[in-house]
Amino acid sequence: MQKGTGARIFRAGWLAGCALALAATALAQGAAPVIDSVSYSGNSKVSTAELAQGATLKAGMNISKEGMKSELDRVIAIYKKHGLDLAVSPDIQHPADGHVTVTLKIDENGHGGDAGAAPGGGAGAPPGGAPPGGAPPPGGGPPPK
Repeated sequence: MQKGTGARIFRAGWLAGCALALAATALAQGAAPVIDSVSYSGNSKVSTAELAQGATLKAGMNISKEGMKSELDRVIAIYKKHGLDLAVSPDIQHPADGHVTVTLKIDENGHGGDAGAAPGGGAGAPPGGAPPGGAPPPGGGPPPK
């Protein structure tokens, strides 16, 4: 992993899927599910204690798209502060009606999850974004040679 290359971030498209899943669950149950636990996995360069300190998602809260986005942004900012890249993807499980558990799965090598390079940095381009060799021509296609 290269230091100072910018944080890896999730695609905004994931949030739309998350919002739909949360909305469907909320409608079926009459209210947004309650978070039973929030955990972090895959982190070794940043401690779990540091990630948990100041968490915006907490047990007992109702899950929301805004809360999830805030927590993902906060984790990305912590890694960026350390000059590290990551890919992060939430794993939301439904152990019982009206309840969820949230695990933020972190890949400190920046692989997997709904992730791409942060603007202005990163080892690669975000999925669907401009390749490292240059911007694609108008209308798509490979970059000019």
